[in-house]
Amino acid sequence: MNRNIWLKSCLTIIGCLLLSACAKAVPIEFQDRTLLDGEPCLAPCWYGIEIGVDNQESIRQKVVGLSFLDPDIESIAGLGFSETPDEVVSATSIRYGCRHRTTLQWCVNFILVDDQLRQIRVYPNYELSIEELVQSLGPPDYISAREMGIERVFCTINLVWQEKQILAIHYNNTFRSTRMCNDLQAGANIDTKLSIDVVLYVSEQRVEREIIYPWPN
Repeated sequence: MNRNIWLKSCLTIIGCLLLSACAKAVPIEFQDRTLLDGEPCLAPCWYGIEIGVDNQESIRQKVVGLSFLDPDIESIAGLGFSETPDEVVSATSIRYGCRHRTTLQWCVNFILVDDQLRQIRVYPNYELSIEELVQSLGPPDYISAREMGIERVFCTINLVWQEKQILAIHYNNTFRSTRMCNDLQAGANIDTKLSIDVVLYVSEQRVEREIIYPWPN
């Protein structure tokens, strides 16, 4: 019995290691690198797609040919959307899958209200650290740190580039990770080795909600 448990444990560990290795092995041609190299346009533009300008039809036309997206993997759904604490409106979500899939199914999510683009959510399909993003975009203007979960046991960190209209988010899902939030709220430096989980291209109105603490580093 002990031997079986040991074997199962070994297989589980090996499987996790292999999965982790695969998740980091996305070829560069299948990665969304615009945040790091500024090509083909600078934020808040994303591959020629702009907040407040594009609609469903123009988005579909512009995503065709992006090497890291699979336009055939598309999901359209309705949702509630809020840019201010007291406003929730009906919106449309259009998601596109990654062409090179690892553990990540979706690469980008466009949120539209009345057929006008209001937000772009980009999910990096490779390891992207805060340090790399800061080296590319410069230091963020502000940060916010919030406890999340029903019992507020997790910490979410938002990095804010105001003029670029970018929010880069790190989710610390470690149980009882609120100490990180408390430290940042007290002015501690951020560990720049932390990974970025999602990058939001947002409206100017949405950015203003996250202007809370100056960049501490």
